[in-house]
This record gives sequence, structure tokens and C-alpha cells, in this order.
Amino acid sequence: MKGRIYYGERTKIGYARVSSKTQNVYRQIKDLNEYSYDKICIDIDIASGRNFERPEYQKVKQKIRFDAELIIHSLSRFGRNKEEILKEWKKIIELKARYWNISKRHFTVHHLHL
Repeated sequence: MKGRIYYGERTKIGYARVSSKTQNVYRQIKDLNEYSYDKICIDIDIASGRNFERPEYQKVKQKIRFDAELIIHSLSRFGRNKEEILKEWKKIIELKARYWNISKRHFTVHHLHL
């Protein structure tokens, strides 16, 4: 499964990633939907987390703007490389977007806990 799953009008940005087709992305989708009380669009990649050159993540980046909320299941689903995660995170902060890590029930605007 690759692409987008829409659950009505897009009010928040959800992102899910698995490394291979043999991994199950449905747990992430279920958790993202249960966590968000608002309608959410979830972009899904089946790709390695070693860098951020993933098709659906590139689309997510285009949607992130001031006061948007990027919701991910966990940092391990966002990426694997700490330096790459920090670079991406700085870009999100510059846009004044919000970030939710639902596995830690953690919300932040200004900093990232790794």
C-alpha cells in the first residue's frame, strides 16, 4: 500500500512509513486516526528511513506551513539517521509548524527530543 488515505477534509498532516511491503503499516494508520480527533490525511511511504528522499514525505513537506500539525507514530517511522532527522526538524521549526509523536504522547513547537 502506497500513497494517501483520506479521511475527509484535510486539517492535520499524518505520515506513516514502513521499510518494506512485508511490514504492516495498518497499526500506524489506526493509531494516527485514534490519536487525532480531527479529520486527517495520512501520507504513506514504503521506503528506507536512512534519508528523506521518499516520494510521499516530499509531498508532506510541501503541505507543511505555519501552524500545521505533522503527526507521526514515532521517530523511528520518521527516519533512522539522527543528523538527517535534526535537519528535517529544523525545516519544520522554521515554518512554525507543530509536531506530534504519538508513541511518546509528545507535542512540541520549538524543540525535538531524540
